[in-house]
Amino acid sequence: MGVVRLIPIYSVLLSGVLVFGDNKISFTDAVNKLIPENPLISAIDSEIKGLDTLRSKSKQYLDPNVSTSVDCTGLKEFGVGIEQTFERGIKQRIRKELFGKKIDLKKMEKIRLEHVLQIEASRRYLPVLFGLQKVQIVDSIIAESLILDTLIQRYVDAGAIMHTDALKAKLDLEKYRMQRFDLMMDVERARAHFCSLSPADSALLMSVDASINENFVLPDIKQIAANLEKSYGYEIVNTECTIIDTEKKLVKAEAKKDLTIGLEYTRNRTERENSITAEVSIDLPLFRNVDREQADLEHQKNALRSRYKSEMTTALGEISNIFRQISMLEKKNKMICDTIIPSLIKQYNTYVSIYKEGKGSFRDISEIRMELLDYKMELLDNEMNSTMLAIDAAEKSGIKPEVLK
Repeated sequence: MGVVRLIPIYSVLLSGVLVFGDNKISFTDAVNKLIPENPLISAIDSEIKGLDTLRSKSKQYLDPNVSTSVDCTGLKEFGVGIEQTFERGIKQRIRKELFGKKIDLKKMEKIRLEHVLQIEASRRYLPVLFGLQKVQIVDSIIAESLILDTLIQRYVDAGAIMHTDALKAKLDLEKYRMQRFDLMMDVERARAHFCSLSPADSALLMSVDASINENFVLPDIKQIAANLEKSYGYEIVNTECTIIDTEKKLVKAEAKKDLTIGLEYTRNRTERENSITAEVSIDLPLFRNVDREQADLEHQKNALRSRYKSEMTTALGEISNIFRQISMLEKKNKMICDTIIPSLIKQYNTYVSIYKEGKGSFRDISEIRMELLDYKMELLDNEMNSTMLAIDAAEKSGIKPEVLK
């Protein structure tokens, strides 16, 4: 299957865009402004700063241990001691490397979250965009109905036709106005849902003016499979695996002996004697099973890669199904655009011409006009569903979802 490009085939039916707000801002600019201010993004930035602080301190000496001792039976003797452990340099280097890998993981998670936020913003705005397009179509029908209504009224006044035609025309007009009212209610609900992405910036989101990005292209399934090997999902799994490899090295390094030097001062109050004792010790974890710990970590790494491989296979299957659905919707819309709507427009114009000559029935005009409106609405519904599917495919494939601009 070839690439999928979003081309709004209904554009010939529409002109201009209805927008709430005075100061318009593009969808891309609004999202780029909101994402850095998102609380979850800020939380990840804070975590990165914390890990970076720990990384910078990873090569510092361990904190010394201070201890005190008191002879509780008669308070005859007390002592104060201090110990300092000197770690092997390899432990500090590996620990610093581990914090660096964890920072890399947080950065990849930040990219994934930005992707998710852009996906969600696109999904929420689509009903606004297509709802406004529907309102425009109804507006054009209302404008035509007003012209025809005026003509019918003149015919009724002249006694050329029955007054029932005028009543029918006014009833149709009220139906269109009611339909427009319902559509505007849907748009306002969708706009409110979109603005709830960031209540603090609702004024900004209220002024978003978006359109379909005709340059957005979904590559074919083979290219998507190749892209998955480079996507943020793969990078996250790969980084998690490198963290496990570093943890394996740290387990091995921590099994090595460390040197501890201690000094203790003791005061015997009865004998009035003071003493200072120096102590040198080596910490050696005799009973730590390094091989088993490393094997457990290796199993975790293999499980991560296996899960990602399974998820990638599932994603490719779902994306293939999405492509088929998009193809079916495009074929249906092509049929509506190329055959059904032109035929209905021709019939409508013919019936109007006949009616202006004092022949035919206004009911025929009314039915054709209603049917034409229904197909135009179906056209937009199919286009919105196709665009939503394209967003789903972008989400699953890790492609930046630049469906709107």
